[in-house]
Amino acid sequence: MPTVIGTSKITSKGQVTIPAELRSYPGFAPGGRVTFVEDGGNLVLLGNDLGALGQLGEAFRGAAEEAGIRSEDDVVALVNDLRAGREI
Repeated sequence: MPTVIGTSKITSKGQVTIPAELRSYPGFAPGGRVTFVEDGGNLVLLGNDLGALGQLGEAFRGAAEEAGIRSEDDVVALVNDLRAGREI
């Protein structure tokens, strides 16, 4: 079960301050970037270090196969469809 470890307010500009006690977590250094991931209707914030990227990869594991992408040719075809403005 997830644990709440901090809260923050969203400003009118859409900015959020990472609470001071959470900035020591891997991937949350000043000047760093973060990744937002939707997970079952929840928004998850990941720091962009190798561990966080591993979590991100794990979150998407199997998604390509579920979407019918099984080869590099499938990826190229998908990109071409997107560039042509076709519905996916």
